[in-house]
Amino acid sequence: MIEHDPALVHSYEVIRAVEEAVVVADGDDRLARGEQLRQQDIVVPAGALITPLLPAYDSGGGGNDGPNIDCTTATVPKFAAMTAWAKCTTCHSSTLASDARRGAPAGINYDNYADARTHAQQAMDQVYAGEMPLPGNPELTEEEKTQIYTWASCETPQ
Repeated sequence: MIEHDPALVHSYEVIRAVEEAVVVADGDDRLARGEQLRQQDIVVPAGALITPLLPAYDSGGGGNDGPNIDCTTATVPKFAAMTAWAKCTTCHSSTLASDARRGAPAGINYDNYADARTHAQQAMDQVYAGEMPLPGNPELTEEEKTQIYTWASCETPQ
């Protein structure tokens, strides 16, 4: 099981709020439009020292935002055995029409292996960052989060 240090989670929330405030202050509305920003896109005011607030995590895949999973020792679930998908597919299902998806982008589905594998990294990153599931949707247990982290990090077995 992966433990989330509350201080690191809080630090991530603080840094995210600083990034949003800085971007808004700079007149850039990409976050408001829902676009992802890269670190080099963030304009930080002179004297701001935010690097120590960044959480220490690394999924080992170069630029990923998930936890550090040791795939040589982890028990990696197969796609069909993952209980997390039942909660994800309340919005991310290929069988749902646009309104029933509750804002989930078309094509990002977790009800079949091919789609889930395509979006595995995104699922892991967003769950780890606390961006998914959205408020008002079924919450994932720590075990279900760990399923997603491990599956996405360790070759997405079918």
